[in-house]
Amino acid sequence: MDASKNLKRYNMVLPEPLFLELQDAAKQNDITVLELLRRFIKLGLIVHNVSKDPSAAFVIRTGDTEREVMFL
Repeated sequence: MDASKNLKRYNMVLPEPLFLELQDAAKQNDITVLELLRRFIKLGLIVHNVSKDPSAAFVIRTGDTEREVMFL
C-alpha cells in the first residue's frame, strides 16, 4: 500500500507576522515550520476533544500561579 495515498494536502495563507513567529518558534525547537504546525494541530485536537467534557479544565501553571483557560 502506498503511504502517500493516505496523505491530504492543504494550502494555507498566513499573515507575514504570524508566519515569522512560526518560523522563529520552529527554529528555536530545531524543527521545520511544517512539523511545528503538525504538532499544533495535534495539540488543538486534544484540546478540542477534552473540552467536550464539562468537568474538564485546562490549567496553566507558572511557578506558584495557576490560571484556568476557557476554550469556546
